[in-house]
Amino acid sequence: HIKEHPDAEDLPLVVPMVLHHSDTGWTAATAIGDLLATTQAVRQAMGETLPRLAFYLELKDTDLAAVPLLDSQTYHEWAARLVAGDWGWHETYIGTAVFVSLAIPVVLWLLKGHQIRHARLLKSLNDPTFKGTRQVGHTRQQMLSESHFYLMLPSMIAPSMILTAIFFFPAEIARAKGWSSLWVTGNYWAYSIATVVTVISSGVLVDRYTARRVVPPFLLPLAVALALLTISDQRFMVWPFMLLMGISSGLYFTGFSALWAELYGARYLGAIKSVINAVMVFSSALGPALVGVLLTRGIAFEQISLILAGGCLFATAMLYYALRESNSIPSR
Repeated sequence: HIKEHPDAEDLPLVVPMVLHHSDTGWTAATAIGDLLATTQAVRQAMGETLPRLAFYLELKDTDLAAVPLLDSQTYHEWAARLVAGDWGWHETYIGTAVFVSLAIPVVLWLLKGHQIRHARLLKSLNDPTFKGTRQVGHTRQQMLSESHFYLMLPSMIAPSMILTAIFFFPAEIARAKGWSSLWVTGNYWAYSIATVVTVISSGVLVDRYTARRVVPPFLLPLAVALALLTISDQRFMVWPFMLLMGISSGLYFTGFSALWAELYGARYLGAIKSVINAVMVFSSALGPALVGVLLTRGIAFEQISLILAGGCLFATAMLYYALRESNSIPSR
C-alpha cells in the first residue's frame, strides 16, 4: 500500500469477509480476535484494546452493495472478482451433462460403418498372407495362463493407482509443501497439456520402434515427479511435477494399447483389454485407500511419495524382464 501510495497518511481499509456454501450456517469463529491464541483472562484484561475485526458472514453478491463500508467503485471490483464464484458445482454438472449430450451424436457419427470395417479386419486376420499382427492371437485364457502377464501387472497397476491418489489428495500435497490447494489444482493444466502432447507423439514412436521398445521406461518420469516432491518446497516445482506425470500418463494410454496387440494379437483384443481395464479400475480405487491408510498412520506425504517412486522403479524392472521373456513365446 505504501509503495503504491507513498504520500498516504492513512492505512488502507481491511474488511474481513467470509463467503461459504454451508447449508447450516457458519459455526466457526466470527472475528479475527476470536482466533488469537489468548486466554479468557487476557481477553478481559485487554478489553477494547484487543483487536476484533468481526467478519461479514453469509454475504451474497447482491448484498455487497448494502455494505456501508464499500463505495461504488469497490463494489464493482468485488462483483467482478465474484463472477467466477457464481458458477458453482450445480452449473458445472449441468454444463458437463450438456457437453456429453452434444458429444453423443458426434461419437455415433464417427462409428458409422464400424461393422463393415470390423468385418474387413476379421477377414484380413484370417488371411494367411496377411503381414500384420498375428493372425490367430492369444485368447484371454491363454494370456492369463502365461507367467509374463503377471510380471507386467505392477506396471499396469502403478499408473492408475498413483495418479488417482495424487489427484485425490491435493490438500495433503499442499500441506506438505506449504502451498495452497488452489495452487496445486490450478496447475492441472500442465498435466493435461503434457498428456495430450505425449499421447500424440508417442503414437509415432510406437509405429516406428514398436511398443515393446517405447513402453518399458514409461513409469520413470512418474518416479522422478514423485521424487521432486521431496527435493524442494518452491512453488514452481509443481510445474515439472505435473509435466512429468503427464508424460507417463500419455505413454501409458498410447503405448499399452499397442502393446497388447503386439503381444497377444488383435483377434481377441476386446476380451484381453476387458481384463486390463478391470485391473485399471481396481487399481484406481486402491490408490486413494492405500495412501489414506498411510496418512492416518502418521506417515508424511513426502515419505509416501518416495514409497510410490520406489514402486515405479520396481514395476519398471518387472516390465523389462516380462517383455524380454515374452520374446521367446511362440505365436498361437
